[in-house]
Amino acid sequence: MGPISEHNLMLFLIQFGVLLGICKIVGYFFLRMKQSSVTAEILVGIILGPAILGKFAPAIHSYIFPDDAIQRSMLETIAWFGNFFLLMEAGLEINFSRVWQQRGDALKLSAVDLVLPIILCFGPIYLLPSHYLVDPSHRLMFALFVAAVMTISALPVAIRVMRDLNILKTDVGFLILSALTINDIAGWCFSPSF
Repeated sequence: MGPISEHNLMLFLIQFGVLLGICKIVGYFFLRMKQSSVTAEILVGIILGPAILGKFAPAIHSYIFPDDAIQRSMLETIAWFGNFFLLMEAGLEINFSRVWQQRGDALKLSAVDLVLPIILCFGPIYLLPSHYLVDPSHRLMFALFVAAVMTISALPVAIRVMRDLNILKTDVGFLILSALTINDIAGWCFSPSF
């Protein structure tokens, strides 16, 4: 990758403006329908991504989102910073004394949220036909890995949904956030071992 040119910067500003503007507009209508704006943002990502815009209008898609490592890395950097700031803000808003009071319920909820996806996911993945697997001799490890990955939640998405529904600072919100955090830590610790 070379240095960022003026063209890269201008295209990045166009990409950022298009994504942010459309997400805000569609998110506004979703909030009016009492739905989370995260749903709108995911929908906009699917529509503007290669699945829809890239398939039905490839020239427009390749103009706005060219297959260029510099352009991708610029957008990815902003996305990661957005996730970090969202998690940091949610962490600063948490009342740890209320979380500590709910530790037993959070551990129970997290245990169910760990065990249930593993049970539901392991069987179907283990029974996949061999032609779907790169190396059928590693079927057990692959099934264990996918089952462990299924326990990891999308914590930033859950925080955004709870914020949109005004339940982030309630007891239920703290309980969900605590359970998901425990769940993610356990899932991330176990999945690399496979």
